[in-house]
Amino acid sequence: MIDHSSSPGEALFSAPKLKIDPAPVDHWLQASDRTRPQRLRESLAKALGVEPGEHVNTVTAVAGGPDVLVIGPGRWLLRYPPGQTLDGQELLRSVTDISDSMLGFRVSGDSARELLGTGCPLELGEWDDTQPGCAQSLFHHIPLLIHRLQDSSLDLLVPRSYLAEFQHALLHSARALAALQSNAENG
Repeated sequence: MIDHSSSPGEALFSAPKLKIDPAPVDHWLQASDRTRPQRLRESLAKALGVEPGEHVNTVTAVAGGPDVLVIGPGRWLLRYPPGQTLDGQELLRSVTDISDSMLGFRVSGDSARELLGTGCPLELGEWDDTQPGCAQSLFHHIPLLIHRLQDSSLDLLVPRSYLAEFQHALLHSARALAALQSNAENG
């Protein structure tokens, strides 16, 4: 497997309008109950102290706790910083730790959406940059979870088995995009 880390403070790719860094290695939990989603949602609300979203592709940020991504009906991803996790014994049968399966990159800069457009069929133009959000799509045929953060950066996360292929496709697209932008600016 390819090592997607870089030296501290060093980006994998950096251009005037685009920067790619390894995404933080966070603690991911998947909560799912398709038969009784409302019951699970209520249990999550009790454990988290805030109502998790109901609408797919929305994110609820919990102060000092996880980001709660709604990825489907009755399905939530909880993204905790390392060392933190969910408290709630009644949730154990509905929650799976998937931390080892989610890896990817943090993309930031004015061209972040344009970079996604090089290989992702999702229309991101309607997203409000001031609010966190999420979406599931593909990038060059690779399954992709996009977690838009409040600071106008995106975490692009893929299953671990796709990481090397995703890194190659992402960096190839970033270099091509930077070259096109440079050529356009230099006439």
